[in-house]
Amino acid sequence: MLENSSSAESEEIQSDYEDQDPVSSTSKETPPSRKRGRKSVVSPQLTAMLDRNGLSDRAAMMVVFEASRSLGYDAKSLSLNRSTIRRQRQKHRRETASSIIKEFKPNTALYNTLGWKVDA
Repeated sequence: MLENSSSAESEEIQSDYEDQDPVSSTSKETPPSRKRGRKSVVSPQLTAMLDRNGLSDRAAMMVVFEASRSLGYDAKSLSLNRSTIRRQRQKHRRETASSIIKEFKPNTALYNTLGWKVDA
């Protein structure tokens, strides 16, 4: 009698598993994916200020985070982490350097006054 009841239970359990759709059951169990914030908060002026004051990337991240929080922004919607701030700072430094190089004119009055003449 014990064998009959255990085999009946195992058949019932087996039929329960067969009724379930494996794809739909796994998709219900996974939590919805969370997206990172994509709104950049680092401007060229902010980058220049952070560089002038010698703040590290970690300290800059903490300052920007607290400033955005005190201004009422949701931190989850902003792109705030140390790596992002570092990349933005490097990008703005490259852009500033390239604009300085473009605007550089070696044959100006200052160079001629100092005797730094450039032969063209």
